[in-house]
Amino acid sequence: MAVTSADVARRAGVSQATVSYVLNSTPGQAITERTRSLVIKAAADLGYQPNSVARGLRRGRTDAVVCPLPGLTLIHTIATLVETCASALEREGLFLVPDFTPHEGTSAQVTAWRRLAPAAVLDILLPSDDPALVELRRGGVPVLSGNLPEPASWASVGDLFARRERVTQISYLADRGYHHVLALLPPSLGVDSRIERRSLSAMRRAARSGGIELQVERMPLEPGRPQLTVREWLRRDALPDAIAAYNDEFAIAVISALKAEGIDVPKDVAVMGLDDLSLGRVFTPALTTITVDFTAFAAAVAQAVKARADGSGETQPLPLPTHSVVIRESA
Repeated sequence: MAVTSADVARRAGVSQATVSYVLNSTPGQAITERTRSLVIKAAADLGYQPNSVARGLRRGRTDAVVCPLPGLTLIHTIATLVETCASALEREGLFLVPDFTPHEGTSAQVTAWRRLAPAAVLDILLPSDDPALVELRRGGVPVLSGNLPEPASWASVGDLFARRERVTQISYLADRGYHHVLALLPPSLGVDSRIERRSLSAMRRAARSGGIELQVERMPLEPGRPQLTVREWLRRDALPDAIAAYNDEFAIAVISALKAEGIDVPKDVAVMGLDDLSLGRVFTPALTTITVDFTAFAAAVAQAVKARADGSGETQPLPLPTHSVVIRESA
């Protein structure tokens, strides 16, 4: 059974209110050093751990930072984001609450997040004009978001970041001297068609700048589809010089299909992934990909929440995460 403040009060021979005043460092209370020492010793002897959530609710906020990730699965990049931010926040006495729940409507979202009385909400995937975020800001909850240099209230930090990664893919392949590049993408890049149009436009601009003839092809990642896709390329004599795959899973799938048809990677076709999965490092050929560094982003999140909690600063846009190419054998 968990030790309560009442147990500490009985051990110290004081009231429960006195225990609360001492352990919460409540100002304006006339408590002697002897009484304070008795309470602290009793709490230590009993192994008392204060309920930080209950204490936070009493003061109007907890040490929680909510990160809405509605409907997502814990893919590698999201797991890295969560782990890095959680570690940075923990060093400041805060904790991250990732929420993967696909709440039905704005009211359900706001109710769920407000129930935690969060110190802040960390927005990565929701557009800046999302009604839930607007409602939270109106209610005084700090909403932390990455800096969006382009005016587009319907876009999210995640959208911008993904677009920049895809541009990096195209630019890297151009620098390596490939001219006929195929971007292998899933049937859809997102819910909002404007996001997809902007991403494709950015990729095509990068291709023109690098002297690349860019082709975009859609492929659902389903059993048998990579093999059918590769065979269709061969039938049409349309093998590209290089493939910019949607992510490492797409890249590994298409490399396997190419090898099954006797096509050498990277000699005949270079393939580049995105996400830096562990499997890509031990796959043959080892996968050239893009890795993400959330370290500076996570540190900025922790500092922003701490500053806001201390009343020493306004919420500022966060720096975007950084990414870089990991050069291996496949491209």
